[in-house]
Amino acid sequence: MENGKAALAIGLKNGLGCGTTELHILRPCSRIEAKYLYHFVHQESFRKEAARRFTGTAGQLRVPVSFIRNAEIPLPPTNEQRCIVAKLEKLLAKVEASQERLNKIPTLLKRFRQSVLAAACSGRLTADWRDAHIEYKPDKEEEVVANGLTLSVAVDGLLKEAFPRLAMPSAADRRNISEAQDIIRNSSIDSKVKARLNGFIGTMSNPRAKDRLRVFLETGILDNKLTDSWESLRNPSTHGDVADWRDLQRYIDKCSSTLVLFYQLIFLVIEYTGKFTNYSCEGYPTVLFDKRLT
Repeated sequence: MENGKAALAIGLKNGLGCGTTELHILRPCSRIEAKYLYHFVHQESFRKEAARRFTGTAGQLRVPVSFIRNAEIPLPPTNEQRCIVAKLEKLLAKVEASQERLNKIPTLLKRFRQSVLAAACSGRLTADWRDAHIEYKPDKEEEVVANGLTLSVAVDGLLKEAFPRLAMPSAADRRNISEAQDIIRNSSIDSKVKARLNGFIGTMSNPRAKDRLRVFLETGILDNKLTDSWESLRNPSTHGDVADWRDLQRYIDKCSSTLVLFYQLIFLVIEYTGKFTNYSCEGYPTVLFDKRLT
C-alpha cells in the first residue's frame, strides 16, 4: 500500500483471478466506476492514511481490513466520475511523458557538461573582454580555441544522439545510393579513386550534424544566426586555426551563439517552452522559447 502498488483487474477470463492473501480486493458496484475507485485508493493521501493504520510487526505490517471497509469515498454521479477519470488520466499521461523526457537529460548532458562549457560562454569568459577590455595575451589563445572546440563538438554529439533519425535518406534514396556504389564497385577506374568515391557516397547514408541542423532551419525551428555561428566556429576550431585573432570578440560572440544553439536543442528534446537567457544577444536578454518538433 505505502509503495503505491495497485492494479485494475479487467477482462478476466470467466471473471476469475488469483492472488496472495495480502491483497485487498475492491469490487465496484453500479454506483462507482472501477477506474474512479482505482485512482481514489491510489492517491497519496489515502495511502498515507492507510500506512498510519498498519498492524503487525516490522516486516509484516499490513493494512487492516477494517480500514478499507470504513473508508469514506466521495461519490459524484457516474457521468461525473467518468469525466474526472478522463481528465486525470490525460494529466497523468502528460506527467509521465514529461518525466520520460527529463530522464533523458543526464544521459544527454553527461558527455557535454564539462566545466569548460560554463566557463566558455556563461559570461565569465566574455566578462574579461567586454568589461575590462584587457590587452590580448598569448596564453589566452589556447583557452579560447579549447572552448570553441568543446562547444562545437557538444552540438555535434547532441544532434547525433538525440536526433538519430533526422535527415535520414528515404528508402528510394537508399536504393539509389546502393546502385551508385555497385556501379562504382564494378567499374574499371583506379582502386584508390573507387574507394574514395564509394566512401563519399556512403556518407550520404549517414547524415552529418549540418544536415540535421538544415532540417531545423527549413522548418523555422532554429535561427540561422545560431547555426551559422556553430558552423563557422566548428571548422577553424576543429583544425586548430582561428583566422584573425585581432577580432577575438567576434570569435567569442560565436561561442555565445553556439551555446544558445546547444540550449535550444536540449529544449527541443525535453519539449521545454518558456523563458531563458539568450547569450547570443547583447545584454543577455531573457526571451521566450516556444518551438516544438512536429
